[in-house]
Amino acid sequence: DTSKTLRGVLPAKKGLNRYVWNLRYPDATRVPGAVIWGGNMAGPQIVPGTYTATLSVGGKTISQSFKVIPDPRYKVSQEALQKQFDFLTKVHKKLDETDKAILKIRKVKGQVNGYLSRLKGYDKLDTLKAVAKPLLKELTGIENRLMQTKSHASEDPLNYPVKLNNKLAALASVAGSSYNQPTKQEYEVFDELSGRVDTQLKILRPLLTHQLQKFNTLVKSLDVPVVYVPGGKEK
Repeated sequence: DTSKTLRGVLPAKKGLNRYVWNLRYPDATRVPGAVIWGGNMAGPQIVPGTYTATLSVGGKTISQSFKVIPDPRYKVSQEALQKQFDFLTKVHKKLDETDKAILKIRKVKGQVNGYLSRLKGYDKLDTLKAVAKPLLKELTGIENRLMQTKSHASEDPLNYPVKLNNKLAALASVAGSSYNQPTKQEYEVFDELSGRVDTQLKILRPLLTHQLQKFNTLVKSLDVPVVYVPGGKEK
């Protein structure tokens, strides 16, 4: 049974009364400014089948069933297309998880660095840096293994090798370029990339809990002011 209800696939946008849907799920999370070389951030395309579109406006709900039929130019089975969809969904989720982790790292680094920069001249700053610097160094290392932070222009990957998030996006592009099920090699590549991402995320978790908590606890124990004014009163 391929009957499904599509909810949350199309984002609600004010001022628009018509949508053109590309039959794909939403894109993976993007890292602002990240350069993706030969990769695809688009969500997987749905398989042929019967679907239900539901529109809710002003307390009223309207539903309409419709069919998505396979491209008649290709001789491919429903099973093969389902396998392709399932595979691309896995790649898409791992890519999304990877980029969300990068954004989380950047947010933590930005807050810690911003806080330390406001304490210039504070007599306990060196004590705080002694705990913050190792944390920031490890976070930066994970970030650099998950993505190529040196690439800022479209052709920078010619000089700087692509990293894990770009490799996942490239795998999605290759696996989604044909109208058929994934190859054995594509499954193997995903398993390798997914395992490497999971290794980094495993290292990341205690940094965002124990190590970050250690820094926050130190700030409290030293009674560091939220706002420090050199030569003036602490607030």
